[in-house]
Amino acid sequence: MRVPADAPTTCPVCEHAYESVSLHETGLMINLIENMRFQRVCFEPVLESNTSMIRFYHHTHTQASGDTHASDAAAAAIQADE
Repeated sequence: MRVPADAPTTCPVCEHAYESVSLHETGLMINLIENMRFQRVCFEPVLESNTSMIRFYHHTHTQASGDTHASDAAAAAIQADE
């Protein structure tokens, strides 16, 4: 995993703010069940140096709360940690 140098300021998938972005070429696992930090991860396929890769845009509960069903308790817990 690496962080792309040309990351956009907002997520190109949902057009919301995101906390971080990572770039993956091989081997990834996704599990957001009861995740206290992130509510949603958007995926964007990209081609970099003729290699197919995927960007992950990591959205916190607060960032994703506009269009998801994040609980108030989870969002408050995230804000307390920030």
